[in-house]
Amino acid sequence: MSKPYEETQEKLDRLADALVEDILATSDEDILKEAEEDYDDDVNAVIDNMRQLIAKTLLQRNKRKLALARQIYEQKALQPRATLRTMSLQEKRKLLAKIAANDIYLRDKLTLAARQGEELSETDLDSMIEALRDLHLIDEEGNPK
Repeated sequence: MSKPYEETQEKLDRLADALVEDILATSDEDILKEAEEDYDDDVNAVIDNMRQLIAKTLLQRNKRKLALARQIYEQKALQPRATLRTMSLQEKRKLLAKIAANDIYLRDKLTLAARQGEELSETDLDSMIEALRDLHLIDEEGNPK
C-alpha cells in the first residue's frame, strides 16, 4: 500500500472511531427518538440496516489490520538474520564482554567468576544472554537496546 493511501485510511479510521464514540455516548432513548423523527414507521428497518453496516465496517477494518499484520510478518520472516541461537561460543563471549563493559554489576560478576578460576560454560552464557534479552537490554540478534 502506498503511503498516501495508508495516511488517508488512518484518518478515516480515526473519524470512524470518533463517530462510534459519539454514538456510544448517546443514550438509546435519544437515538430512538431521533430515528423516529427522521424515519417515522421505518425505524426497525433503519436499525437493521445500521447493524449490518456496522458489522460490515468492523469486518473490513479487521481484515485490513490482519492483511497489514500478515504483510509485516512475511517481510520479517524473509529477512535472514543472526539470532542468539545461531551465535558461536566465541561470539557469545564477545557479546557478554561488550555488554559487561557498560554494566558494572555484570562486570563484577564475570570478574568474580574469573578470579575463582571458572570459565563460563555455554549453558551459563546462554542463560545470561537470555536474561539480558528478557530484560530488553539486547534484541534477538544481540544488539544493545
